[in-house]
Amino acid sequence: MQEQFVPGGAVRVLKRNPNYWRPGLPKAECLEIRVITESTSRMAAITAGEDDLALLVDATTAVALKDNPNVQILRTTGATFIYMPMMINVAPFNDLRVRKAMKLVVDRQGVVNTVLLGFGEVGNDNPVPPSSPDAYRHDPIPRDVETAKKLLADAGHPNGIDIDLYTSADNPAMPLLAQVYAQMAKDAGIRVNVINTPPDSYWNDIWLKKPFVVSYLAARPPGEALALNLKSTSQWNETNWHRSDYDSLLARAAATLDPEARSRLYQEAEKLVSDEGGIVGPLYNEILSVLRKGCVGYQPSVDATLYDYSNLHCD
Repeated sequence: MQEQFVPGGAVRVLKRNPNYWRPGLPKAECLEIRVITESTSRMAAITAGEDDLALLVDATTAVALKDNPNVQILRTTGATFIYMPMMINVAPFNDLRVRKAMKLVVDRQGVVNTVLLGFGEVGNDNPVPPSSPDAYRHDPIPRDVETAKKLLADAGHPNGIDIDLYTSADNPAMPLLAQVYAQMAKDAGIRVNVINTPPDSYWNDIWLKKPFVVSYLAARPPGEALALNLKSTSQWNETNWHRSDYDSLLARAAATLDPEARSRLYQEAEKLVSDEGGIVGPLYNEILSVLRKGCVGYQPSVDATLYDYSNLHCD
């Protein structure tokens, strides 16, 4: 029940509804929700005991707090997909051999360790994380620089290629991913010029307009994740991927009632994107929350917009 609530306000106070439809819930008598936008201030509030729960923290904060006995780091499996789409109808990305080479240069676990400080999951160039039961493979695609070099040479680039990669600090991992990828790619002769652009104009002026960018996608069920930016009719088709066989797989999956048969269709679609599509997708970040000692009953969701406080309570 709302006791204090102003849209956009810094503090919201919610009291327990005695007529809530789930018996015994919520467990907390009252919740006071404060907005703290700066990560250092959030960390200070939780370590000082001023706050019981920090809903979202970055990897740097999690590393700083992981050995603190007064707090607990709560983690999800792979959530937000952070990736680099390339337009497959624009040279040199219109050559499948080049696309394969650009994927093979990635040390996927190394990217997770560097960009997310280990608080993440490797990605296999499609929007379904390997931890999902619907994933077409659960192990990371291995790095193979020599094969990448050969593919580039076979594609007419024996001396490598020069490409621009656009990014932004809209998501903290985006610029770091671009820099780490550039370092790995140069081992195969892929010379990446990273171009950082302002967050306030990135999605209007760069995304869907430049041929190679950094993007991200929040967690979604497989059918939605595979369709949102990859279906031929999608208005957000970042890679200009237009494949009737791929669209057919998604349509068949949507009409399939048997869960195992539907999962096999999703896996076939994922493999097609990973093998032939225009996504270099090496990582998923985890959703990280911090809970004060003495508090229990909260678990973050892979969907960062969902918060379930019903079991949260503190001593």
